[in-house]
Amino acid sequence: MKPQKVTPGANPSYSYFSVAINPESIKCSRDDFVKVLQAENIECGIHYPTPLTKQPAIEAMMKPEPCPVSEEVSRNILSLPIHPHLTDEEVNWIIEAVEKVTSHYHK
Repeated sequence: MKPQKVTPGANPSYSYFSVAINPESIKCSRDDFVKVLQAENIECGIHYPTPLTKQPAIEAMMKPEPCPVSEEVSRNILSLPIHPHLTDEEVNWIIEAVEKVTSHYHK
């Protein structure tokens, strides 16, 4: 899994902590990965399922050029429930669940 990158000078809110699944390392889809995490009682989400260039409002205004990187990211990204209000115990529980699911699906 690849965590979101925080660039110098950024001031992230951390309302979501996004990670991308590497489809070459994990033998399941992002959606299946999310379902299994949810079965482990980890409420993760998919907040960016469609890249901007594939949004109906954009497509209605113009014919956007393909954006293979954003299309790949939208297929593989998910958000974990990591935020400043979690206890260390809750964060460790989330990490353990992600490690468990990742180990299960690792190629």
